[in-house]
Amino acid sequence: LSIPNSNMTPPLYLLESDAASLRHRLNLLSSDPHSRRALQRLRGEVERAIVLDAADLPDDVVRIGSRVDVHDLTDGETARYTLCFPEHAEISAGKLSVFAPLGTALLGFSAGHEFTWEMPGGTRQLRILAVTPPDDAPANSRPTARPATGVGSSLPRNL
Repeated sequence: LSIPNSNMTPPLYLLESDAASLRHRLNLLSSDPHSRRALQRLRGEVERAIVLDAADLPDDVVRIGSRVDVHDLTDGETARYTLCFPEHAEISAGKLSVFAPLGTALLGFSAGHEFTWEMPGGTRQLRILAVTPPDDAPANSRPTARPATGVGSSLPRNL
């Protein structure tokens, strides 16, 4: 995972309840040999995440239930997905599992992030165009997050 022109891995942010649910699910699935690599990638992202409560998580950070517009710079395609847990996934309806490679790639990042990610079909260069919080998220005036470039970031660098 990288930001163009940078050797720094951007931070990712998770809602406290999402992180707890993901850890629980990962522990339940840890013995499944068929999805071991995907589970390891997701576990690694959850472990390195900065966990925040709902009052501190900006609306444009991708979390479970967020609608995400993502542009694939590799093939020029743009798509909209709602990130969800596997039991609610239905790709034909735009519902993307957080356990899918693309779902794991998007989790915890915000609008404007651009990064590379290994997918089953090869390496993809992706950009998150927009994030809409879940419908059940409390309306608030939290600032939006910005890519970790040091310019315009509304999240504290020391979290």
